[in-house]
Amino acid sequence: MRCTLGLSAGTMITLLGCGLDGTAGTLTPKSAEPEPTPGALSAPLMLQALELTEDDDLPAFLAPWGKDLFWISETGTLWRVSSESKAKATVLTHDGRPIRGLAAGGGVVAWIAEEKTGSVLLRMPASGGAITEVARGVVGAVTIEGTHVYWTGKDGMLRAPLAGGVIEAVSAGPAGATALTLGAEHLFWASGNDDASSRVYRSSRVATKEARTDILVPALSGTGPVKRGSLGLGDDALIWLDTAGRLHEVATAGGKPTMLDASGFSAWAPGGRYIYAAKSYGEGIQRLDRQGGPPTVAFPTPSQPKLIVRRGADLHWAEWKSTCTKENFDGKSGWCAAYRYDVRLVRATVQD
Repeated sequence: MRCTLGLSAGTMITLLGCGLDGTAGTLTPKSAEPEPTPGALSAPLMLQALELTEDDDLPAFLAPWGKDLFWISETGTLWRVSSESKAKATVLTHDGRPIRGLAAGGGVVAWIAEEKTGSVLLRMPASGGAITEVARGVVGAVTIEGTHVYWTGKDGMLRAPLAGGVIEAVSAGPAGATALTLGAEHLFWASGNDDASSRVYRSSRVATKEARTDILVPALSGTGPVKRGSLGLGDDALIWLDTAGRLHEVATAGGKPTMLDASGFSAWAPGGRYIYAAKSYGEGIQRLDRQGGPPTVAFPTPSQPKLIVRRGADLHWAEWKSTCTKENFDGKSGWCAAYRYDVRLVRATVQD
């Protein structure tokens, strides 16, 4: 008896006991793994539910890395929680100073703490441990990519090895950056606090003698300044959220910005074809198709989504609602003297 192989499209087969000479054996059909469906969404998984009593303890920034999700409050309480289970969240440190940015990667968490005379960039192992000062003075935005942490300083872009070492100037540029993101070959950042002074810049991510800084968008008049931490990449475009909640994009090669949506979003996460965004007051996590059409609700949420981040196919967000727990009344009017904040950290899988 001979082995006969009958193959159809999309089918894999396993050969059992079939000799090289084609003698008799057993053929076991096995279906190929299905390709991810563009636009497919998974059921959300709640990672953590917290009850907080101070609004200063609410998440201000999120940063995923590996199997963990990190978040930090406006007053510097840094938390870590598993993004794959409902294990109890761990407090890594409490800084106590106002926080202006957070990044995670390469086994390290880094954040920017504000001081009276400037700001300081700090890092610590993602598993917890000693805190190390990386830079001091003017630190506007921070991100981690590969083996380095990048940030904007007084005179431009800088970087340092995650393991510690010499600080290296990457490119020149203005101080006071509000957002920073990295592409395969370039750094992109935004600075300015009003339409007239705001700019979007592009430079090489590796310092060389030929490195230069280009003004990718010379003025953000009509679009508004870039909201802090709200600059990202989608395919071949740079996308940002302005301080009025409008989404814009411009080709990474340069050109005229295009407004994608003016719905008034408070946070967003980049993707390829789709952008995921949220409004502070309900309406769930919405999905915007960059090919056109109005936003649609991708994930209804029981409370108000405030922060969104994405790493690969994993979308993470923080949502919360407030409840008055103590009311005061002076005989004429009443007001709330104490609140409880019910916070939920959620993960879902999305496909572009």
